[in-house]
Amino acid sequence: MNRRVLRRSNCPGSSLPAERRAQIADEVLARYIGGEQIAQIAGEYGYGHVSLYALLWKERESDWCDAQASRALARHADALSDLDAVKQALQEAKGDDALVEISRQRELLKVAEARIKSAQWELEKLMRRIYGQEIPQLHLSFNVGEVSTRIEALERELGVAATRLIETTSTVEEAEEATGSGD
Repeated sequence: MNRRVLRRSNCPGSSLPAERRAQIADEVLARYIGGEQIAQIAGEYGYGHVSLYALLWKERESDWCDAQASRALARHADALSDLDAVKQALQEAKGDDALVEISRQRELLKVAEARIKSAQWELEKLMRRIYGQEIPQLHLSFNVGEVSTRIEALERELGVAATRLIETTSTVEEAEEATGSGD
């Protein structure tokens, strides 16, 4: 595969048949869900990782979003599991090495908490409906009937609507005369 051709095009792999692009997207998606990184997969197809992301977005947008959300859920669950393990280790720290173990576990606790926050942030972005903050909705309704009636009355009073109609008619008549189609 010629890398230069793939990178120059607007759509990654645009020189490939649609079926082949879809096949690549499906294969990459399956591998991503299986735990592989896009940057590792990309080289095997002759793409840069950014181009492969673009291909996934164009060919399998919904599936790609679902795969990202699934990975984010897995990272969140792993981080929670790590947090539980650290808490358990802190409770079990005893003996001569307890201070060293407690210090070590406190550092691991900070890492686990940071991973949880990172995964929560990602879930809020990817799965807004479930993990995001509720956004208050504002519903506005206007009764334009009265306003519309008042505008029409003012146009009649001022002769604005009639002028527009006269200008439009004059322009049409002038155009017809110029082309000779008015006869």
